[in-house]
Amino acid sequence: MGAKAREVPKMIAAFGAREFEETGAEAVEVLRVKAETIRKYFKQLHGTAFLVGVINRDRVRVYFFSPAGTLLLGENMDEKTYGALRLTARLLSRYEKPREPTPEELRMEATEELRGLLSRSIKRVARLLGVSEPRFPSLYVSRGVVGESNQSFGMRIEDDGVLFFEENSVNAPWVEGLAIRAGFVLCCPTSSMRDDFTHLVGNAISFSELRPPVQEKWLEAWKTRSKNSALCAFIPHFIKNSETYSHRGFRWLLSLIEAGVGSMNSDVLLRALETLHTSLEVPVGTEELHLIKGLLSTLNSPHRLNQRRHTDAAMHLAPRAVCNTSLLGSELMLRICAPEEASLDSRVRVRYLEGSIERCLELGSMQGERVLSLSYHLDLDDMVPKSGGVMSHGRAVVAWALSRIGLREKDSTPFHIRMSFGSHEQLPADLQAVLERLAIGQLEVLSDTLIGSTQRVESLVRAGHVVLLPDFSHIGVEPSLLLSGPAETVEDVSSRALEATVFNTGNTGYAIVSATATWERAVLSEAVARRVAVYPILASWSSCGLLRHEELMPKSVDGLLWR
Repeated sequence: MGAKAREVPKMIAAFGAREFEETGAEAVEVLRVKAETIRKYFKQLHGTAFLVGVINRDRVRVYFFSPAGTLLLGENMDEKTYGALRLTARLLSRYEKPREPTPEELRMEATEELRGLLSRSIKRVARLLGVSEPRFPSLYVSRGVVGESNQSFGMRIEDDGVLFFEENSVNAPWVEGLAIRAGFVLCCPTSSMRDDFTHLVGNAISFSELRPPVQEKWLEAWKTRSKNSALCAFIPHFIKNSETYSHRGFRWLLSLIEAGVGSMNSDVLLRALETLHTSLEVPVGTEELHLIKGLLSTLNSPHRLNQRRHTDAAMHLAPRAVCNTSLLGSELMLRICAPEEASLDSRVRVRYLEGSIERCLELGSMQGERVLSLSYHLDLDDMVPKSGGVMSHGRAVVAWALSRIGLREKDSTPFHIRMSFGSHEQLPADLQAVLERLAIGQLEVLSDTLIGSTQRVESLVRAGHVVLLPDFSHIGVEPSLLLSGPAETVEDVSSRALEATVFNTGNTGYAIVSATATWERAVLSEAVARRVAVYPILASWSSCGLLRHEELMPKSVDGLLWR
């Protein structure tokens, strides 16, 4: 066969391809037919060597070509006749639309993809928790709705460990979250695999491990399926603390589940969760310390603060606003009382021990001593970057040693700020409105106000009516001691601590200090030498930013973090 003859089938195949594209036919076939076949069916078309069949649903259009590739004729043909021709011809090319897979084929394909995804998720979760990988389970995809509770949406696990996944969930954009939750459930004891709390923690791990935009889709599905459930209130907590728990917290939660708490009611779970959450500490390395110091450097400039260059979700790094509420007609008062006598409207409550008796220091608008000023002290320069536990560089020890022999260390430059509550001037209406919003003490309100009223916030800061302080959690710096005594002496003694908030009522000062390890010994030594009363703090709470305080159970997932 010459070179020209070899090009003929290619030319006819190209004709078939054009017909397929232009006509939208279901299929186009290019056939080489025998001369005897043509003589049998088409006596008047001797010399036909090729056929192009354009197959539609109701008919077949056939084009006849000579051995040289010349188009001889095109006519419609019934399917029976074309089928007979097709049996005796040789197929050179075929163009067809892809066949729609059957529901069963789709389910099988989804199952295979799910197997791969689940295998990767099991490895991922086991690595996060620091446990051995569980045995890979048998799994099936079901057309029906599966899931025994709001938290186990999209999947069901049998007593023998077999997993059933809902087909709609497997085809959802958040299926990766479902696989991660399944990976966590498989790491739990068999007796706890079907508990709501187990699946709740699995959903939280999924949120923590996913990244946008899948993370947002997972959260939406999680909130929607959990609506009106007993554990729905836990979702904002896990959203806010997703990066905090990712260090060691999820492993601790697994230990709670292994201890059998998953089957208990939500009130019991909340108490256990509070204890665990309060004890969580995240690594604070050089980068994290740099972020905190960077935030401190911008607190006096709302415009720079609004750029949000210094954020960290794991330790909830954010600013907080302390407002002079005297300008709003609300004096800040302080009193000591029994815990059961504390007012529900108080802004600060600090529970502490006086001997063996529990007492409460509270601030608010109740009867008591009027607070004249507040000062805040934070010295992180002495903290060693660490992976766990707060450690001193030794500056606090050196300063303490020098003070005991009557010498002073060279002045350091810790973050220190003071606010007076004595002013009663009349503010312009716009500034007063901003001050009222900031006095609410919520991060979301502060964030929105900084965006919408930056200049007004700057005016209030310059005038001393608002001070912006740092807020953070889970780095091992928490209120530990309450100091009471002469105001100047208390402020001097509390400066030995890592962090201190001092309320001055005139003759008396009350300091809530964070002092662990080395710093605690220095504070206690100074307090004894200066005759300042010291009380161990049991717990502290603040609703308006006067003290650092993290709400355990936020009401909403919105505005939880400074981003």
